[in-house]
Amino acid sequence: MPRKTVYPQWVRDYCQPGQSVKKVGDKYYLYETTSVKKDGFKNPQPQSKYIGVITPEGIRYSSRRVVNTEVHPEWYEYGFTRCIYDLCYEVLIKEFRKKELAESVLLNIIRQLSPRSYRLKDKVIPDPEDLHICICNQIKKIEEKKKIQFDELIILKDVLLIELDGRKIITAANDVQTELSRKLGVNLYA
Repeated sequence: MPRKTVYPQWVRDYCQPGQSVKKVGDKYYLYETTSVKKDGFKNPQPQSKYIGVITPEGIRYSSRRVVNTEVHPEWYEYGFTRCIYDLCYEVLIKEFRKKELAESVLLNIIRQLSPRSYRLKDKVIPDPEDLHICICNQIKKIEEKKKIQFDELIILKDVLLIELDGRKIITAANDVQTELSRKLGVNLYA
């Protein structure tokens, strides 16, 4: 015959109908309990959702957010692309005088320098040969006009865009990355 655990009165005071308590060590954990009918089972199956820890002072609610482990995060390079885009877009608009052409050239530059860029997601980009341009020459022109070397911006590739369960998260830039973007006049989080 299973033993029924008797909890202290202060624990029972915080437990409402539809909730259960589990004791682990000397801590009391509060859960919301329900049952759900599932295919392949004759009877409804119990489910519990963690609420928090019960203390004599009250309930300490969980601050953790539940993440769906069945959904795998997608990650993209963000910082380098954002910097390149902000620095080069106006230069290319002035050179090509057509927004669509400038955008295509810029996306080809990004594709060559950062193939995992967030800007390339779900984009169909014309080949440079179809545009009658040489990407290497365009990179050199931009570096000369802006007086920068794209190789110096490589450290920004560590700033990522992560998509998880419909949310977008941008990872934090370190002090060196923040200083570089500030020096170039690029706001990574705008």
